[in-house]
Amino acid sequence: MFMLKNDFYRKEAETQLLTSRLEEEQSLVARLQKQIKELVSRAQELEDELDSERSARVRAEKARNELQVENDELTERLDEMGGAGAAQIEMNKRREAEMSRMRREMVRF
Repeated sequence: MFMLKNDFYRKEAETQLLTSRLEEEQSLVARLQKQIKELVSRAQELEDELDSERSARVRAEKARNELQVENDELTERLDEMGGAGAAQIEMNKRREAEMSRMRREMVRF
């Protein structure tokens, strides 16, 4: 009978120890599941941010390309206008030279 009681108390102690370990393991599992959930949520947020940044980069690149085209067109127009301006200046010089020649001739008469 003494051995049975002794076995009973030993088994009772083992049961309590195993129950305590089980509760600790369950607590650890719950904590890790919560951490996993938080990390998955954070990963999704980061993925969304990355998608937004990619979209913004595409829009910025498109806008940059459009501005480059516009800049090239304006530069070309400016060059054309500069050429036209140079031609106009040359024409004005010729007219002025012709006017000077005509004045000299008028003065001679």
